[in-house]
Amino acid sequence: QQQQQQQVPRGFPSPTSSPLKSPPQMSPPHSGSSPLGVGLGHQHLPPRGPLSPEHPALTVYRHQQLQALLGRVAATTPLTGSMIANLISKWILRSSHFVAPHVDPVIPSWSDYSVLVGFFQRQLIHLHAATPIPTAKNMEAVKNIGTAVANICQEFARAVKEFKATLTVAATDEQNNVRLGQSPNGQAYIAWTGRGQHTIAAESAALISLRSLYIGPPELFLTSAFALLQRYATYRSLNPLEVRLPGPAVAYLKQIGVTGQALADPFEAGGLPYCSLFSDVDGLFSALQPYGKEGGGGELQLGSSCVILPPCEPTLAAAYARRALDGMQNRDGRTYWLVLPQACFRAHREISKHDLRTLDSRLQEGRPGVRAVQVLSSTFFSYPGPPGNTEAGVRSRAIVVVMGAPNGAVTAANVAEFVNFIRAGRKGAPPKPVPPPQGYAAVSSPRPVQPTQPLLQQQQQQQQPQPVMAPALQQPAMQPAYQPAFTQQPQQPQQQQQ
Repeated sequence: QQQQQQQVPRGFPSPTSSPLKSPPQMSPPHSGSSPLGVGLGHQHLPPRGPLSPEHPALTVYRHQQLQALLGRVAATTPLTGSMIANLISKWILRSSHFVAPHVDPVIPSWSDYSVLVGFFQRQLIHLHAATPIPTAKNMEAVKNIGTAVANICQEFARAVKEFKATLTVAATDEQNNVRLGQSPNGQAYIAWTGRGQHTIAAESAALISLRSLYIGPPELFLTSAFALLQRYATYRSLNPLEVRLPGPAVAYLKQIGVTGQALADPFEAGGLPYCSLFSDVDGLFSALQPYGKEGGGGELQLGSSCVILPPCEPTLAAAYARRALDGMQNRDGRTYWLVLPQACFRAHREISKHDLRTLDSRLQEGRPGVRAVQVLSSTFFSYPGPPGNTEAGVRSRAIVVVMGAPNGAVTAANVAEFVNFIRAGRKGAPPKPVPPPQGYAAVSSPRPVQPTQPLLQQQQQQQQPQPVMAPALQQPAMQPAYQPAFTQQPQQPQQQQQ
């Protein structure tokens, strides 16, 4: 109810101004099965067209719609806020690896209505078996809740689509009305002033790293960075379980010849080519298509050796492992470092080597191509985010598997050293620095990176006087367990500096 009572900023339609006028048309289900478990057969990726930055108005409006969607579902179904957020974050993970068309990349909206309904119904049935849903007395009631959630998501996705259609070519000047600023306390931020003022905090070091990764039109860098930061702020408002390898571990892998990461974001690229979830906005920052995407993702461009830390979701973890095993069996000559946290398995107990077969029967110690398997009782994984948030993370049981490694490319000493780094976390001393490949910059650092000023000074000379800070975007109803630096709004100092 609080979400529905929030005021909509000037220039944006109401979250409920575009209702679904008629029930969505049922589409015949596809035949076959999908490795992602959504009931679609084998399909091929369409050719990737030229990338362009997302309009700031669209990314802000989507954030507002998502918060309104969470409020609507909580008010009309017996699902709790954490249940709803978990469902939506899982859909985002699935859809980013799924070639079936969707209306929006964040709000659940597969064009095939029957697939969307089936997804929510299956997820809620599994959820109900572990944690009974209040007032759901039988499976039919659980399915009805899944259908209701799908209908609400379709409605809000339709509103986003209709709003996007209003952003014509005439809005180009509005799209580019983005500037870089700095608050009196030294916090850098990006402000878009097209429809009111919307600001989002950004570390200076992160912006400089993003510029080194940027491959789009130079004059649209700030517009692209605003869309990128807002997309991840919207996604992480759902409090998804996502972790990354600590910086020293990534630096060590670079030293011993690892050439790519199967899952990262522009803030945690670590100087290596990487695949990401949101290729529509990350692609402008050198990201590849998601690893293992149906029809072919970015895995073929990761070089001769890659580290795979899959999403903390068993279905996708199995898909990542299967893609690496297929490549190894096809003798692709690659080395795979597979790191599997506890959350990648369905087991409700401490995982062991025997749980590897639940992801793929070929993933077992002693099988051809499996060079090393090691179970770690305590492993440090960092939360993703720009430099500065160096100690935030979580410890989890994990399994490290090294596969491929032709001609002795990986030694037992290499495995032991890597294990030591991920056990120690960010507090471990990194190896001697290695210059990043041309076109990439080390975004993740074991220590806070001191902000640099060239970008800020250049923008401040162009923008005088200093812009006045505006209120932040509407805060999500659910606060994540951690606060990435770029989701925090810069604060005004309590006393003006003399």
